Amino acid sequence: MEYAVRGEIDILAQELQERLAQDNHGLPFSEIVRCNIGNPQALGQKPMSFHRQLLSLLTSPELQGQALYPADVHERARQFTNA
Repeated sequence: MEYAVRGEIDILAQELQERLAQDNHGLPFSEIVRCNIGNPQALGQKPMSFHRQLLSLLTSPELQGQALYPADVHERARQFTNA
């Protein structure tokens, strides 16, 4: 699957990226951080593993009891399923 980013912000970012590639670009920064494409890891955020793992246990209860995820994930899943 390919995700195409379009729009004015992306077009401007591409133009600035091309300028940065030139020796004397005249810009007051040295890199572009693309934070409009939904990738929080590009900004240093940790992946949302806990929530994804918890949802997988809640939607596939047969995975509970297997050593797939950390103990706190299994405990939270038990709390939800026993509520």
